[in-house]
Amino acid sequence: MLSEVFLAALIWSDAVKSFCPPPKNVAIVGLARDIESDNVLYCEFHYLDWSAESAKVQYVDAQGDVFATKKVDYTHGLERPAIDQFDSRWNEKRIVDIAEKKFTLKFQKSDKSGLKRKAYAVDQVDIIDAGFDHFVRANWDDLQRSSATVRFASVPHLKVLKLRVSSQPMKNCPKVGGSDNFYCFWVDIGNPFVRFFTGRLRLVYSQDRMLQVFEGVVNINRAVGQSQKARIQYEYDLRQLGKGGSTSENAANFLD
Repeated sequence: MLSEVFLAALIWSDAVKSFCPPPKNVAIVGLARDIESDNVLYCEFHYLDWSAESAKVQYVDAQGDVFATKKVDYTHGLERPAIDQFDSRWNEKRIVDIAEKKFTLKFQKSDKSGLKRKAYAVDQVDIIDAGFDHFVRANWDDLQRSSATVRFASVPHLKVLKLRVSSQPMKNCPKVGGSDNFYCFWVDIGNPFVRFFTGRLRLVYSQDRMLQVFEGVVNINRAVGQSQKARIQYEYDLRQLGKGGSTSENAANFLD
């Protein structure tokens, strides 16, 4: 028991230990803060199941209570996983089912609005949810040279949106200590109407291609139907990541 406490003290930052002490077997922790006030909004606990090629995410509030969960199934592909997210505060659902050569997006705003759905053929979608992170890693060198446009399945909109991904100088992203060893990416939505409400996403990656900071609209709403922006700082337990093979290759495959 004491050895586990000692290891946790070495792995996680003081901020994580203070605001969201991770349970045992958590591989990745995301600490989400309000961009303007810097107040902690919630924490993410990522659990990995290498044998099942899946991940589970718990979203925890300031009181330490789990208010939302997400299951990610990578058996259909790393860039286009099936997902099942549920927010118990108002029974919001975000689901992507994969069957019969099609992706079905399902969204329920709350228990007062039914479950809506829209299906797309597999060749209409490039990326789903956490698959975006794997796309960045898989196309790392190309993204350093030029921008890329991808088709992203947005569950709340029940639409496939075109995203433009571009490499930027670090001065254009949230500050990280020792910025010379980090890389900045912008993600812009092609649809002008949606972009007006969501704005730009800014991502910071480390030299070994692990996501360090996400800034922009997140998948956890502030209230029913009200999106919010946050800055999420990610930290890793390399022991958990290494259980499935190479740590550097496995890390981002299971991020939210």
